[in-house]
Amino acid sequence: MNKGLQLLLFTWLLCLLPFTSYSQKRDYRSEMNALQHTIREHFFISSTGYYKETATTDKDSRPVSYLWPLCAVFEANNEMEKLLQDSSLAGSVFEIIRKYHNELAPAPAYASYSMQHGGGSRFYDDNQWIGITAMDIYEKTKATRWLESGKEIYRFMMTGYDTTAAGGLYWEEGNKKTKNTCSNGPGIILALQLYKATNKNAYLDTAVLLYNWVNKTLKAPSGLYYDNIKINSGRIGKHQYTYNTGTMLQSAIYLYEATNDPAYLKQATSIADSSLPYFFDTKKFKDNYWFEAVLLRGYQHLLRYNKDPKYINAFKACLDNALDSDKNVNGLMGKKRPENLVAQGGMLEILARFAWLRENNFLAEVVNDKDLFDLVVYGGTSAGVTAAVQAARMGKKVLLISSNFHLGGLSSSGLGASDINNYKAVGGISKEFYQRVYAWYSKPEAWKAISREQYFKLNGLIYGGKNDGAAMHWMFEPKVAEQIFVSMIRESGVSVVYNERLQLKTGVNKNKRQIKYIQMESGRRFRGKIFIDATYEGDLMAGAGVSYIVGRESNDEYGESRNGILLNGIVGKDNQTIDPYIVPGQKSSGLLPFIEAKAPGKNGNADNRTQAYCYRFTLSTDTANQLPITKPLNYNPNLYEILARRLQVDSAMQMADILTLTPIPNKKTDTNHGDLPGGSFDWPNGDYATREKLTRLHKDYTLGLVWFCANDKRVPVRIRKQMNQYGFAKDEFMDNDHFPYSIYVREARRMISDYVMTEHDYFGKKIAPEPIGLATYRLDTHTVTYFVDENGKLRSEGVPVKIPANPYAVSYLSIRPRAKECTNLLVPGCLSSSHSAYSSIRMEPVFMIMGQSAGTAAAIAIDENVTVQNVSYDKLKDALLQGKQLLTKEDIK
Repeated sequence: MNKGLQLLLFTWLLCLLPFTSYSQKRDYRSEMNALQHTIREHFFISSTGYYKETATTDKDSRPVSYLWPLCAVFEANNEMEKLLQDSSLAGSVFEIIRKYHNELAPAPAYASYSMQHGGGSRFYDDNQWIGITAMDIYEKTKATRWLESGKEIYRFMMTGYDTTAAGGLYWEEGNKKTKNTCSNGPGIILALQLYKATNKNAYLDTAVLLYNWVNKTLKAPSGLYYDNIKINSGRIGKHQYTYNTGTMLQSAIYLYEATNDPAYLKQATSIADSSLPYFFDTKKFKDNYWFEAVLLRGYQHLLRYNKDPKYINAFKACLDNALDSDKNVNGLMGKKRPENLVAQGGMLEILARFAWLRENNFLAEVVNDKDLFDLVVYGGTSAGVTAAVQAARMGKKVLLISSNFHLGGLSSSGLGASDINNYKAVGGISKEFYQRVYAWYSKPEAWKAISREQYFKLNGLIYGGKNDGAAMHWMFEPKVAEQIFVSMIRESGVSVVYNERLQLKTGVNKNKRQIKYIQMESGRRFRGKIFIDATYEGDLMAGAGVSYIVGRESNDEYGESRNGILLNGIVGKDNQTIDPYIVPGQKSSGLLPFIEAKAPGKNGNADNRTQAYCYRFTLSTDTANQLPITKPLNYNPNLYEILARRLQVDSAMQMADILTLTPIPNKKTDTNHGDLPGGSFDWPNGDYATREKLTRLHKDYTLGLVWFCANDKRVPVRIRKQMNQYGFAKDEFMDNDHFPYSIYVREARRMISDYVMTEHDYFGKKIAPEPIGLATYRLDTHTVTYFVDENGKLRSEGVPVKIPANPYAVSYLSIRPRAKECTNLLVPGCLSSSHSAYSSIRMEPVFMIMGQSAGTAAAIAIDENVTVQNVSYDKLKDALLQGKQLLTKEDIK
């Protein structure tokens, strides 16, 4: 082969490389956009404002589409809205659907054909599909017109119920030949959506009634669902369609959410398990794409509770096959089948859902459990991201394991006002993150509700919020933070496994002092040469048998002055305390929740309590992007009685004395100080069930606190008015009811290693050996508990006097265990520190710094084939400086 031909071939191969890489990770958003454009080109009739039933017109074609295909397009547009944040898409389709509305008695509903073109029969399932989408839009927007649409369709639906064949809904109005799963399954979903929106038991009763009837009458031995029962003969129409399975799967999940009965979740998992071999054995879709889309809805809802990705992965294989083999020259789906609108709408919904799944990290990578990684990072926190990115940049094969479907920990879960009191002391990837935030908000299109100039004139920004000279910006929206973290992970080539939790009791397998693999609750095992525990709780560290402490050491332990129990002042004003009893003045009525009957101990004594946790949640004053504040179902007024009585004693209290509403971009807040003292004690050593219970407690408390501030008559009018300007931000945490993914674990376990960071480092009385980064924040501990003192006065406990801080070094010896306990583990989050010093170190910028340093040390240990204890500090220092870390105060410029 001559050199010219060789060069030509080489160039051709290079051109193929990006395409090959791209094809391995399909761009579902681009596929969706293309199909949306093609549907409009081939089906929309601009002259009349209708859609056609099929792309090709012949003499038998009707002038406009039936209703059913519009139901498919309606839901597809709704799913695209979630992805594109364009609120106009679904509404435009609904305006077409309204042309099918028929006021015929006994209840208004939608006809199967346009009323302008003669109307048609009214099918219960067609109407239910419209109602389901309308209620989904209502949940997003809280616009009452969608709720009223759902109620109207429910009323029509119930005209199709009677006790013939022991219950159930008919399929078509006036046609009493069959009762079908396709009219009962979506009926259950609609009823449960209405129950969630209104809390009226009649809707829940309907759902349970229909659910039990379908399972008794139409459930197949396969665990799936037959199509119908014929009323006259009692014969069963035995075809098993994907959409019937999908509605019953989703119904079971909704019933679990409504009742908290785990039997429903078990049934949902059983349905999903039965569906795999029946529908996906050939890796090709068996039904119309819209039927498949309904099953995907069920799988997507199950993802919240079942961590196994096999259902979505099986569906994805069929989807990719269809996109490769069934797209015709027009870009529509249907090489071998008619180009009908319902199929295109179904595929459009599927693509929108998969684009959302991919971009929100729900599409798990295929990671072989037998793979040996250089580094396994457990914990998708900000420290976990920087550790993984750094090691990957140093050429290591890295796996990052997140316990949920998100990355960034608190930085992407509501803590958008980073505690940066000295931006000059932030180096490395931590600084890079804040520079990427700066670049993001330097673009005009990033500002949707307020301009950049207007924002930086607001009061309350943390230490100015940015520095133009350093190109750093430390005030950001949670969704922006996550996108940046995800980008950093993707660019570095880190493999990620989502939604896997460590098996707490037996999940760490060690050979002597070395971890061989870690095992998840799902049974999956991940092997590595080095492991990093980047969690806030230190679960991997504890499982590895590493020494740790929970709570506060005594001042005597390390010769400190601000550790241990700290008895604070009264809860009240001017020495006037509030009454601590449920019935004021009646000791026999018992204390209010989380108040202790006596002081927890003497000042400076040790204990095992932890400071209060909270949620850092996101509110908005943008009326176009807020959900109204509503009273939570589990509202407990006793939880707010302390606050109510404080307001009675101190009428001058302001909103800032209750909640800190720090402005972040686009008229949103990082809302802090919704603390629940006494509610966190069982978290650090708790199992997942215990933590889930505390998660629900804190979430209910948070939602109730906001409602209390907005509505309780004991709250001054000025505070109520201020609170009612806010609502939960609609465009944040969209897969979690607009509520943060993670509770703010301010402090849990802390490792005990060869060097313990203490107040002496903070005050500069000691200089930490082998420095790997700087901490800068003041000692910051929140209230630990309330108690009644010997004089019967209610007092708080746990908050130190605020003392200005100077930058100080954190030691490498504090992020690695003692050699006798574990030789291939690093712990950048729950590092070796006294409680007092940890209250300064525990900030997200510092966690990112510690994560990068841990990733650096891991890479060197692998290269040198040494334990983490034997990493040469000279080599570590050189690598850290190369990674732009700041190690001592002298490095600050």
